[in-house]
Order: sequence, then C-alpha cells, then structure tokens
Amino acid sequence: MTRQEFSILVKAMKAVYSDPKFIADQAAFDVWYAVIGDLDYAIATQAYQAHLNSSPYPPMPVDFRQYAVRRTTPECLNEEKAWALVTRAIRNGYYGAEEEFAKLPPDVQRALGSPVNLREMAQLPKDTVQSVEKSHFLRAYRTEVERTKEDRLMIGVETHKMIGDKND
Repeated sequence: MTRQEFSILVKAMKAVYSDPKFIADQAAFDVWYAVIGDLDYAIATQAYQAHLNSSPYPPMPVDFRQYAVRRTTPECLNEEKAWALVTRAIRNGYYGAEEEFAKLPPDVQRALGSPVNLREMAQLPKDTVQSVEKSHFLRAYRTEVERTKEDRLMIGVETHKMIGDKND
C-alpha cells in the first residue's frame, strides 16, 4: 500500500482508538508503515475491519500480518497427505529419484532434503520406511510448515523505511 493509503487507514484507526499514545507521532507512523506497508491496501483494510469485530483493544502490526498470512497463504498439505506423496515417490525412488523429487511440493522437498535421501529411502526395508523414516519425515515436515508460516509473517519492507526514508 502507498503511504497515502496507509495514512487513510491510520486516520480510521485513530478515529476509533482515541488514545493519544496510539500511533502518537511521525516516528510511530514510520515504524508501522515499515512493518505493514508491503501489504495490499485491501488486505490491510480487511484486517482492520476483522480486528474491530474481534477485539476491544487497539491493533498491533502483527494483527495485520497474521490476518494477511491467513488470507493469502495456500493451505499446506497435512502430514499424512505429505507422507503419502513421499511414499508414492519412493516406489520409483531408486532409479527415478530426481524426477520423483522434482514432482513433490516445495515444503515436502525441503523436509526430505534431496533426491539422494529419496533414493536411500527406496533401498530401505518397507517396515523401516513406514516407521523410522516416516517419523523423521513428519518431524522435518512440521518444522518446514512452521518455518514457512513464520517467513510469511516477516516484514517485507526494507528496514531503511523504518528509519525514515519517505521516497515511496
């Protein structure tokens, strides 16, 4: 969103939250804009409306980012569906590890690590794959899904905007 659009949003927030400490000065405005300025104006407006309907307290930048993540992040596969894809890839994983690995979604690929790991899993006994390797994969996949969510919450505007670069 542009600084002008953000200014309109701030005016709306200050109309409801009249505490003089809420976005009290230009420095606070700049910090808020640095944190949520990369969001689409429509998403930021929806986030504010959702916050108005769900909390009696003034919003924080994280409220906007969390709303944006919920609205714009595609659903990740659940763990069992991700493992089912890995199991299917293992079937052709000895000779076709690279091709099978390339077919997997990015989070599943990161949890597996590499086509070499897929090839190695294809060589293991089935019961080992379905117990030990599944456990390792599910743990790694959970970590990847959480990391992806955290990455989506990170600010997308360069830090120099936080310290007052108003060339937008």
